[in-house]
Amino acid sequence: MSRPTRITVAVLCAVALGAATGCAGDDTVVVTQTVPRTDTTIATGTPTTPTTPTTSTTVTPPTEDATDELALRLPPPTAIPKVKIGTVGKFPTAEGLINTLYRPGDASAPAAIVRLQNSGYSGGALRDQPGTAPLTDLALLRTYVFRLGSVDEATNEVTRGVAEVRATSPGALDAISLPDVPTAEGVSGKVTENGQALQLVFITFSAGQDVFGLQAIAADGANIYRPKLEELAKQLYIAYGLNP
Repeated sequence: MSRPTRITVAVLCAVALGAATGCAGDDTVVVTQTVPRTDTTIATGTPTTPTTPTTSTTVTPPTEDATDELALRLPPPTAIPKVKIGTVGKFPTAEGLINTLYRPGDASAPAAIVRLQNSGYSGGALRDQPGTAPLTDLALLRTYVFRLGSVDEATNEVTRGVAEVRATSPGALDAISLPDVPTAEGVSGKVTENGQALQLVFITFSAGQDVFGLQAIAADGANIYRPKLEELAKQLYIAYGLNP
């Protein structure tokens, strides 16, 4: 048996950085994720009981919440090989989503919350799927979707998301071209996080008022499944962009 090796994988999110850590043996790595506060996190197929709200004499008019609908728009958990089923987080508020996409304590998070609120944020959902063999395949797959107030706002957020990944990435990234998904932008490349060489693929696109994100992290030399991720983006765009 070889000596266990400790690896750290970085999760470059659509708008910032997150982190995950794993310990490797001969053929398995257990990935432990650090998860900031979320609005609602559920295991796939397992209902949760919402927290009873505190009593208030102030009546707030209800707003349309697209969270449940958007959770169903996430790709199947088996779309990419060798990742766990993962959990689905539901985020009725922009604050909940940003607290997951950004590192805890990120000074730019408050501005991002305001930006999504001003863009008409009405709900979102996210699934994190740790890899089952992160030394040879993906270390982590993250998929998410959220809804903004207009098609233009969603289109603009795609561009902003890629720009922020480039700005916060500890490495040079190349653009990904997806001719079958005209609203898509993406980046890929090798990055260094905590002294470790990693691979990143990040694809985001709009489908009407919805913004989708697909992001994958793998160790340098591992299989990152970029063609499958590009095909998955195409399938989601056809389903929800061409046939909303």
